[in-house]
Amino acid sequence: MKIDEITKKIIGCAYTVTNELGHGFLGKAHENALTHEIRKTGLTIEQQCPIPVMYDGTVTLVILVSRLGVSSAVNDCCSCAPVRAWNPK
Repeated sequence: MKIDEITKKIIGCAYTVTNELGHGFLGKAHENALTHEIRKTGLTIEQQCPIPVMYDGTVTLVILVSRLGVSSAVNDCCSCAPVRAWNPK
């Protein structure tokens, strides 16, 4: 599937969720609804991408980032692939 086709599906899902839920809900409600809509299209999606925090060569904490990772083609193109590790130096 081409990147334009995937993007069109994602945007369509976002409009569907926004039109159905409206405004005022917590972000998690929209995230879950959008995840559901995207999965209905057959795309693969990941919620809560884990990011390990490194200190002195060891993982001290793994935080979950509320970000949706949809299809590797979109992630690769948009540089949104989950970060492997973060070191705040």
